[in-house]
Amino acid sequence: QVLQSKEKIWRYEDCESICKWTQFCLLICPEVSTFWNLRRKLLKKGLITAQRELELTRLIVTRKPKCMEAFYQRQWVLTKTTNISHPENRFFIEGEKAVCSLAASRHQNNYHAWNHRLWLLKIILNLNMEDCLQELKQEHAVMQKWITCHVSEHSGLHYYNKLVELTINWCQINNVPIKTAPPFVNTPQNVYESMLKYYEMLILQYPGHEALFCARRTILLKWQECSKNNRTDSIVDGIAAGTDTNIDNCTNVNSSNVACASVEEHLDGTNNITNSFSTDNGIASNNGPSRSSEKYKASADDDLPAGKRTCIENLTSEWSSLMMRERGFIQECIALADTQYDKNLAKHYLHIVDRMGL
Repeated sequence: QVLQSKEKIWRYEDCESICKWTQFCLLICPEVSTFWNLRRKLLKKGLITAQRELELTRLIVTRKPKCMEAFYQRQWVLTKTTNISHPENRFFIEGEKAVCSLAASRHQNNYHAWNHRLWLLKIILNLNMEDCLQELKQEHAVMQKWITCHVSEHSGLHYYNKLVELTINWCQINNVPIKTAPPFVNTPQNVYESMLKYYEMLILQYPGHEALFCARRTILLKWQECSKNNRTDSIVDGIAAGTDTNIDNCTNVNSSNVACASVEEHLDGTNNITNSFSTDNGIASNNGPSRSSEKYKASADDDLPAGKRTCIENLTSEWSSLMMRERGFIQECIALADTQYDKNLAKHYLHIVDRMGL
């Protein structure tokens, strides 16, 4: 009957009947997109108010908190019918936060609720600078309080990591000092280091939660990526000042073959020595100098320009120092583990960190 009434929408006939039928059907089975599309047409014609549709989706979320279609409908309504970023419509932001918190509290690891909150966060970042900073401070405080009570929520921890990352990006794009936004430190590396300390406190206080270790691993990778980007910027500045450096070789420090690749480039361009070695004694079979492959690797850093050598040494030493601290922390977790599960979880994370440090 609902589908047969589609043509009557354009004649404004039986509008109230269609609204009631679609509302009834959505309360029973909100996953059917056809009913949502019918209501969108009614909204476009002004036959349903945005406030009425938001109330319906909120009611559906209380019954089925993981209903993806209900969250998409809220996004559509707020995007098409209201200017949520306008100062007079700021109450919509608080309303969406309340809906996300309600859905997250009613279903564990509610991915759709946190995805909707992430969509809302991107809208918040388009507010004016003062309002955006205020919202970010409030969001950081709310999330830290929420995580303390939900330490096993993978989705919530993922959202918090994205919140920190987007905060850093927003500060850099708008030329805002990073120390003015939570967690109020000077550099992106310091931000991620403070996050590591925060997760360290949670892991020690609430042992045996894999979600905390996964979130901590994400922060480690973000620290590494941020350090690489900053190092690349410094190299570009050096090139502008007349320094002869190679950005690719200086920033590609994740592979253990950096030194070997640099030596091969040097030998191909200067001595034209081949890399064929005898399988019997490890000595070069051509007319080149008889040096073993180990000696080639040992001389790699000496052949690199000073700018390259300093860049690689600084970045690898910072990463190695961070990995050493991480291993020490995991060893502490293993020593303090009360159950075999906690110990196995820490050992598994130690294995992951060892692979990251290669």
